[in-house]
Amino acid sequence: MSSSLKPFLAQMLRVLSDDALFLLCSTHKADRDTWTEMTTRRSNQYTKIVQGAHSDSEDESAWMVNMCVALAPVAPPMWLPMHELIDSLTLESGARGVRSLFTSKPSEKQIERVRIVGSFAVQALSSVLDAGTPWTEDDQLLRRCVVAALGLPEDDANRLCQQAPRSTEDLELPADFDAKLAKQVASGLWRAAFRDGLDPREDERVMQLCQRMGLTSEDTEAARRQARDDVDSRKALGVAAVDAVRYVLSDDAGACVRLSKMVAKLALPPVHRAESMAAIEHGGPIVLARRHELERKQREVCLTLTWVAALATNPEQTRLAEYLVRHDRVASDIGSKGEGPAARAFATSFLQEQLASAVQAGGL
Repeated sequence: MSSSLKPFLAQMLRVLSDDALFLLCSTHKADRDTWTEMTTRRSNQYTKIVQGAHSDSEDESAWMVNMCVALAPVAPPMWLPMHELIDSLTLESGARGVRSLFTSKPSEKQIERVRIVGSFAVQALSSVLDAGTPWTEDDQLLRRCVVAALGLPEDDANRLCQQAPRSTEDLELPADFDAKLAKQVASGLWRAAFRDGLDPREDERVMQLCQRMGLTSEDTEAARRQARDDVDSRKALGVAAVDAVRYVLSDDAGACVRLSKMVAKLALPPVHRAESMAAIEHGGPIVLARRHELERKQREVCLTLTWVAALATNPEQTRLAEYLVRHDRVASDIGSKGEGPAARAFATSFLQEQLASAVQAGGL
């Protein structure tokens, strides 16, 4: 029986591949444990697909929000401004401490703490995003992702996503706001300001908020410098990954554009994204010329996500051979041909395991 007669498997391959690309681009991790935890957190979506539902990745914004929720207690996306705060605070982690021995549900005290601190962090983020250019759909989506990743109750989440941005003077500082939380929020605000290029008005507003949170000038400058470095550090891998996907999928225009755009949006901050997006739109050929200098872990992530993108097209054996040769050329171009087979084996085995589970669940 042809695979075309089993549409849910094609849907499953698409969502598994999209989820894997999100994970790799957003966390810069290519390890089995993180991938397994993500698929476990996404199991409800996979079950729906087996039952005939469409993939949530068909709605890009909704999918990004859902993925931020899935990764919140596992490895919050690096591009999410408040990822350090989310990592320590999210209600998606369930109960903490001794309580976790008896229940998975967070306590009312824990929920209230996240409600208070999370609300302040989101309001501060909104204030900074509103300080530069007018609000965009991208800004609104970023706020939705942060709110969703905090795991707040639905009413609180809706209220925060609908609130108009407020001035720094109008924000109420939580009563039990300690130095650690202040530093985490400050890091998030600086990342939000630097992600699309620091505007002087954003700079001023973050400085005001850092003062209000009681941070010293040294702590404020350290958070500022680290945030700038974090945003800039994502450029090398992001540009290399976009070029690699475009090269391997160069003669499949539809898949090449869709998947390379996804990688560009997830792996590259807006301030470093324009050149890669223009190249995708223009559609010119990729010439391998050893332009990219990546560290070993960056090469691992780049090669793994590139092979996931190739497998996402569900290639026949002859097509797979073409992709394999191109993938090895990319591996050589970014530093080590010998790393190509390991990346392919890792990505292939994991996708096959997940698809096999889907076949079994579907009763085929």
